[in-house]
Amino acid sequence: MKVYFFWVSMSLLLPVQAVSAAALEQSGQSMHIFFQPDHYAEISLVHLEADVAGQVENQAALAELGIYDYSTGNLAPEQRFVLGGFKLQLNPEFSFALLYDQPFGVKVNYNYNPDFYGQPLDVEAADIRFKTENISALVGYHPDTHWTFYAGLSHQSFQGNLELWGQNYYIFHGYQAYFPEDDAWGWLAGVRYQIPEYAMSAAFTYRSAIHHQLAVQEQSPQGQLQIVADQNTAVRTPESLNLDLHTGISANNLLYAGIRWVNWKDFYIQPTQFGAVIDAYATFVPEIKDFKLIHYQKDQWSAKLGGLHRWNARWISQLELGWDSGIGNPASTLNPADGHYSLGLGQLFYFRPDSFIAAGAYYLKFKQPHIQPSNFAGTQISSLASVNRDNHAWVYGLRFGHHF
Repeated sequence: MKVYFFWVSMSLLLPVQAVSAAALEQSGQSMHIFFQPDHYAEISLVHLEADVAGQVENQAALAELGIYDYSTGNLAPEQRFVLGGFKLQLNPEFSFALLYDQPFGVKVNYNYNPDFYGQPLDVEAADIRFKTENISALVGYHPDTHWTFYAGLSHQSFQGNLELWGQNYYIFHGYQAYFPEDDAWGWLAGVRYQIPEYAMSAAFTYRSAIHHQLAVQEQSPQGQLQIVADQNTAVRTPESLNLDLHTGISANNLLYAGIRWVNWKDFYIQPTQFGAVIDAYATFVPEIKDFKLIHYQKDQWSAKLGGLHRWNARWISQLELGWDSGIGNPASTLNPADGHYSLGLGQLFYFRPDSFIAAGAYYLKFKQPHIQPSNFAGTQISSLASVNRDNHAWVYGLRFGHHF
C-alpha cells in the first residue's frame, strides 16, 4: 500500500475550536507538523465568523420603561489568527520541531443599548479580550521505525483586557481590567507508535499547565480601583491531553480519530481588587463569597472522526465530524454556547510534488447552555435570560505545506 500522501495530508482541515465552544479553547494544539516525514514546514491562516446571541435579563424592569427588544445582538466579532511551524529530521534517530499556535483566547464585544424615548439607553456593554501565543520546541527520538518518544518546552505569552458597562453589572458597572503581557514556560511530552506500511499510528501527547503572574491594572468609573494592596494575579492556563489515531483502510482511503481533554475546571481569573470587592459584599450576601471574574465548572472533552480520500496524485479530499462537551457554565455573555457539533470539509492540492495548498471549512452548531438567573448572587456576572437556538459559526482555513 502506498501511504506517503497520508502523512503529508493529515489534518489538512485546520484544527480549530471556535471561540465560545468551550471556555477559551481555540487551536486544539495539534502535533501533526511534528509527525510529518523528512523536513517539513507549513503556515495556516484561520478566519472565524460566528452568529451567537441571546436575550438579557431584567426584562420585566425594561418592559416598565417601554423597552421590549431584549436581544444582545451578535456577541462574537470576527477573528483571524495564524498557526505554523517546521520540523527537521536531523538523522534517522532524532528530529526537531518548532511549533507556533494561539491555543487559548476569547473575544466578546457587544453593546445592549435599546431605544428609550428616542435615545439609546446604556443597559449593558462589554469588551472582553484574552489572547495567548505558544512557541513549542521539541525533540523526538526514533529508536526504530515503529516508536517515537518526544518532549520539549513551551514558551507562552498571556494578555488581555476587560471592560464592563451598564446597570446589569450591578456594583461592577464601569469596571475595567488591563492584563499586561506575561511570559511563562511549560513542557510537553508524548509517545507515538506507528506501522508505516499500513498507515497506522497512535500518538499520545501531554501538555503541562503554565503559570502566569500578571500585574493587573483595575479601574472603576472614579479612577484606579484600590481597596487592598496590589498583588499579582495568578492565571494558570490548563494542562491537556491529546490522543490521535489513524489507519489506512485501502490504498486511497484513510480513517482517523482524535480525543482531547483540557483541565478547565481548575482555571479561573480573579484580579486582586475585584476579589476584594467580592469579599466586602460577601459580608452582606454570603452566596457570592466564591464568585470569580472568570471560571469554569467542568473540564472540556472534544472528539473528532474523519476520513481522507485520494482522487489522484494531486487531489485529496477530507470529511470530518466533531463534538465538544462544553464546560457546564450557565448561559451568560461570556458563555452563550456550551460545546458544539461540527462538520468539516477540506480539499488539498499538490501544485508541486513536495508542496501543497489546502482549504477547509467547518460549520459549528452550538449547544445551548442551561439558564440560571443570577441576580448577581449566582455564578455569572451577566447571565442571559435565553440563548438563540440557531447559534452557529463558520471557520475557514487555508494551509500551505512544503517538504524539503
